[in-house]
Amino acid sequence: AATQGYFQGSNVADPSVSPITLDSTNNVLKLRVNGIVSNELILNPGTYSSGDSLAEEIQTRINADSKIGSSGTTVEWVDLGETGYLKFSSSQYGSTSKVEMMTAITHTAYTRLGLATGLAVAGTNVAGTINGEAATGSGQILTGKDGNRTTAGLKLKITLTNKDLLSGVEGTISIFRGIASQIDKTLDNITKSTDGSIARRTSAL
Repeated sequence: AATQGYFQGSNVADPSVSPITLDSTNNVLKLRVNGIVSNELILNPGTYSSGDSLAEEIQTRINADSKIGSSGTTVEWVDLGETGYLKFSSSQYGSTSKVEMMTAITHTAYTRLGLATGLAVAGTNVAGTINGEAATGSGQILTGKDGNRTTAGLKLKITLTNKDLLSGVEGTISIFRGIASQIDKTLDNITKSTDGSIARRTSAL
């Protein structure tokens, strides 16, 4: 199954136990999401007494950013009891799906929010075969390779998650040619320059 890239911060004390105070010296973030670098995201100064309110503030700044605001990046606080961490997830699937912290800025909130260190995990492309034939994965799209006898060029969007995976075949797909496809095939058989119906008739004449 294809996966999304994410950045998981280090554990910090739960703000409900130990409130986090941000001011003009430590309230700036900057992200690279799927290769696009954001503007500096300036968080509202103040004292945050819950992880959820902190995540909501960061989410608001991301959504308002002119560069990554439409990327669908999400921020959540993962509660572990007396500690927790911030997790930034890309909405994109595949190997180009990444979330990274940009460190070459001043007055960063990285240390205070546990983002100076953390785990950056790139997404993965879907992988598998179609009808037993080799296929190429890009994000959630699985494409039959050129030269395949039955699946060349066939593209499937695979929305299974890792939790859905089984051993063996994941599903069965039946394909029927519509009227337009049948007309196209018929016209192709008639008009082929070498062995089409018209070419054969011309040659015979």
